[in-house]
Amino acid sequence: MKTRTLAIAGLALGVAAASNAAMIVNTDNTGAGSNAHPANDTLHLMQRVNFTEAFNLNSIAVSAAGDGFNLFLATNVGDEADDEFDIVWSANDVEVSSGFAWMTLDATGVSVEAGEYYLIMTSDADGGARWQRSFRDLEGTFGVGDSGLATNGLDTITEKTFSADPGNRVYSVRIDGDPIPAPGAAALFGLAGLTASRRRR
Repeated sequence: MKTRTLAIAGLALGVAAASNAAMIVNTDNTGAGSNAHPANDTLHLMQRVNFTEAFNLNSIAVSAAGDGFNLFLATNVGDEADDEFDIVWSANDVEVSSGFAWMTLDATGVSVEAGEYYLIMTSDADGGARWQRSFRDLEGTFGVGDSGLATNGLDTITEKTFSADPGNRVYSVRIDGDPIPAPGAAALFGLAGLTASRRRR
């Protein structure tokens, strides 16, 4: 009985350890070049990001420069997209420096399922904002899909120019979060605690 209790407790500890924060999406910002976003225009910069499992997000960071920008994380784009339902996180009027720098934005309280999402940058500032780019195949880069441009507004995007070329640069982004344990794993963790408590008695 003691061996079984220890085995369950050990497995539960493994489940708990798996919930530590992890970098879900990561790129560097050393790739050459940037892509300007003109203010007061319908042009939006878009980067696909991929979540391999469900996460509770902690932060979203981009390497940017300019007068300021708005950033959105959406589950869908195109004619069928709806701002109210498809945008799961946003940050508005983010001020940046004249030179490229990582801007880390709070995303606590946001949960995402496994799948593909779109990170979208817009700008209302007179001078616009720039989103630095990095080489897709840069060592250490993971979790990013194709980058591209979209027009005709955030909720009615009808044109996307994503490129799957391995040599194409992607926008610099880092997303951090905690994996959400599967329901079975959470139940096992509770069972282990209950078993250990009874054993101590």
